[in-house]
This record gives sequence, structure tokens and C-alpha cells, in this order.
Amino acid sequence: RNKGDNPHHLTRLGNCHLKLKDYDKAEECYLAVLAIDPNFGAAHSRLGLILGYRQDWIGAINYFTTCVEMDPRSVNARCNLANALCGSGYPKEGLKELDIGLEIEPQSYPLLRTKIVTLNILGRTPEAIELSDKALTYFPGDKQLSTMKERLIEGPKPRVIRELK
Repeated sequence: RNKGDNPHHLTRLGNCHLKLKDYDKAEECYLAVLAIDPNFGAAHSRLGLILGYRQDWIGAINYFTTCVEMDPRSVNARCNLANALCGSGYPKEGLKELDIGLEIEPQSYPLLRTKIVTLNILGRTPEAIELSDKALTYFPGDKQLSTMKERLIEGPKPRVIRELK
């Protein structure tokens, strides 16, 4: 077995390609990792991210579901799965994953942010505002959370309608 067959090295190489947004090369690396070790969680996770960037939500959901099955207590895996579910039009299912993740880690910043957005998508804006307040007690003065809350309170901006002359 040569050095190129090391799943850790291949994952790091894939991460470099991912950072450079060279998704094809990154995908090659992660698929090579899974050929060596089908249970290498990081490769499943990164492949899910790549498919998410490509808007291939079903593929992303499959990889993230595998991550959750491999490590049910991983809040990162649950957050990724929730994002993919929301992206594919299944926000209620995404919300279930977020709630499970928040039971494991109630102060998870990514889970809280994603849940605020998801509640709003579901038209549950008062709950989203309430969760923003709670999140701001964990992360006082956080700019992103404060901005999210302000936008939720303001509500959707009216669309500008122009007429062609």
C-alpha cells in the first residue's frame, strides 16, 4: 500500500481541494477514501457538503444520513442533514434533526441558527424570534444572531414592482 492510500492523507488533500472550491478533485479524494475505508465518516460528510453545493439534495441527504447513523450524537452531522432536508423542501424533517441535535447540545451555535431559519421558513416566526432571544443569552452581542432577529421582527421586505414604459 503506498502513501496515497492513506485515508487521512487523502482526506486532507480533499479538504485542500474543497477549500479551493475544486469540487471535482475533492470528490475524487473522498471517494478514494471510501474505497479504502467505507466507514470513514469525514469522507461521507465532505461528499454530502459537495453534493449540497451542487444542489444535489438527495445525494447530500444520503451521505449525511450515513454520518448520523455512524455517529448519532454528532450535532454537526445532524445540522448538515437538517440543512440538506430544508434545501430539498423538507423543513419539517429538518426541524426534527435539529431538535434531536439540540437535545444533545442545547447551546450549539450552528443548530440554533439553522433552527431559527427553519422555523421562519415554516411560517413559525414568533417561535423563531423567541429562539433568537434564547440564542442571544448564550451568545450575547452576536452580530449574526442580532441581525437575524431584527430581520424576523421587520418581516419580509415588500417587493419592488416596476413597470416597463
